[in-house]
Amino acid sequence: MATLANQSEPFKRAGKLAPPVNALTQLVSLNMASAAPVGCMYRVTPIYQEIASVELPTCMYRVASVYGGTSAANMPNGVMPINDTGDMVAELERRQQQLIERLNHLKGLVDNVAAKSTSRQPIPGGTAETATVPARAPMQVGKRTGSLVDIVVNASPDHPPWSLWPLRRLLSQHMRVLFACHTHSSVGALPANLSFLTAGPDRGPLAESRMSHDLALTLVWKQVDENCEVMVSPMLQAAIVGEVNLIRYLGRLLSPSYESGDAVTATEMDYWLSLAHHGVIHGKNKEQQAVLKALNAQLGRTPYVLGSVPGLADIALWSALLQANLACGAPNNVKKWLKTLSANPIFALPEGFDKTPPLEAQRDARGKSSKTRELTGRAPLEELSNPDDASTEPLNYNATLQYYRQSRYTYPPPHPSLNRADAVAWRQLQTNSFPCLYMLNRFHPTLYPSYCPFCGSVPTVYHSTWECSAPQGVPPIPNPTPSSWESALLSLRRQEQQKLVQRARRVAQGNGALD
Repeated sequence: MATLANQSEPFKRAGKLAPPVNALTQLVSLNMASAAPVGCMYRVTPIYQEIASVELPTCMYRVASVYGGTSAANMPNGVMPINDTGDMVAELERRQQQLIERLNHLKGLVDNVAAKSTSRQPIPGGTAETATVPARAPMQVGKRTGSLVDIVVNASPDHPPWSLWPLRRLLSQHMRVLFACHTHSSVGALPANLSFLTAGPDRGPLAESRMSHDLALTLVWKQVDENCEVMVSPMLQAAIVGEVNLIRYLGRLLSPSYESGDAVTATEMDYWLSLAHHGVIHGKNKEQQAVLKALNAQLGRTPYVLGSVPGLADIALWSALLQANLACGAPNNVKKWLKTLSANPIFALPEGFDKTPPLEAQRDARGKSSKTRELTGRAPLEELSNPDDASTEPLNYNATLQYYRQSRYTYPPPHPSLNRADAVAWRQLQTNSFPCLYMLNRFHPTLYPSYCPFCGSVPTVYHSTWECSAPQGVPPIPNPTPSSWESALLSLRRQEQQKLVQRARRVAQGNGALD
C-alpha cells in the first residue's frame, strides 16, 4: 500500500484528485509486477498416429498404353518380356502402315491443290475446249481417283436434309461412299421419324477401312437453324451454309456436273435451287404457294423440272417440300411428280421413315373434313374405288387455307435476284398498276393526255408497253396479242422479267408518264 500511496503524490502536488485505490487495482498491480511462468494453456492428445514411412506414388495417374495390344499387367516395371518382342514388332509394323496411309492421304491433298492451281493458268495461244456432254443427260458418277473426300454435315432434326439420300445413291454407283449418322450433345432425343437412324455407319466396312473409300459423308444431328452447315475442311474449319449449297457441292462430284453444260441450263438449275431455298424453306405461305404454282406450270410441260430425267433441281425441291410439309395441298402436277419420285429407288427414303400419318389419324381427319363440308354447304366426299385416282383433300386447317389461297394466285413472284425497285415494278405490271398516261389522266386531266402520243390509242399499261406500234426508245413487239402479254407476265426467268420492266420504264419515260 506504501507503493500505491507514493504513486498518488504527483497527483496531490498538481492539485488533481488521485484515482481511487481498491482491492482489484492492488491485485492487478501485484500480478503485473511479478514474473509470469512460461508455458502452454493446456495440452491436446495427437489426432493421428505416427507413421514410420509413407509410400508415395511414382506417377500422377496411369494412361493406357499407346502401343495397343500390350497390357500394363504383363509389363512388370515397364519392361517388355522377351517372349512378347514378336507382338511388339507386329504392332510397330501396323503403326508404320497407318502412318504411311496418312502420309499418302496428305500427299494426295497437296497434289489435288497443285493440279487445280495448274489447270487455272491460261494456256498461251490456245483456246478453251467446250463441254461436249449434253446438259440434260442423266446424271452419272465418274470414279474419282486420289485421296478421301471428307464432308461433315451439321443439320437440325427439325429440318433434315433429305437430299443426302438420293445424292449418296447417285455417288455410290461408281464411287465408294462411307455414310454415317451421329447425334450431338445439344440434341436431347431425335424425333419419332428419325429415331431409326442409329449412330455410326449404317452399313459398309468398319472404321479402319475408311481410307479405302473415295467419299465420306457424316451427318451430325445438331442444334442449328433451318440451314444445314457443311463442313468441307475440318482442318481449316471451312463450312458452307444451306442445303442447296450442299447440293451444288456434291453435284460437282457427279460426272457430268450440272455446270458442265450450257450456261442457260446451269442458270435454270440455279434458279430452281434458289426457289427451293428462298421460296420454300425460308419463304412464308405466300411465297411457298407461288413456288408451288410455278412448279406446277413447269411440270405441266416436262415430266421433271428440267427435262425428261430427274436432276439436282428435282432433288432440292423434293427435299424442300418434305421439310415444309407441302405435299398434302400441292397441285395435281406436283402430286404426280412426287408420286413418280417416290417410286424411283434413287429417291427412296431411309428404311423406317414413314411420311404418311397413321391410319387412325387419317380417318379422324377425314371425318372432320366431312363434317366441315356439311356445315359449309359443300358437296360431300364420294367414296372412290381407287383412292389414288382422286385428288388429295386437305386434312387440316393449314392445308385447307393453303389450298384456297393458292387458287387465288394468278402470277408468279418476282425472281429472287431482282432488286427492290425491279421487283416492285414487276408486281405493278402484273397488277396493271404501273404508271401510265391513262391512269394519270384520270387524276390530272390538264397535265396528262388521254391518248397515246405515238399512235393516238388509249394509253393503258398493256397498250403503252406491249401493243403500241410506234413506241419511243424501244422496238415494237411483233404481232402483239393479249395472250402473249399474259405469257410474258407469267415468266419465271430473271432475264425476261428484267427485260419487260426495263421496256415499261423506257416507254413511260418516252411518253411522259414518269415525269
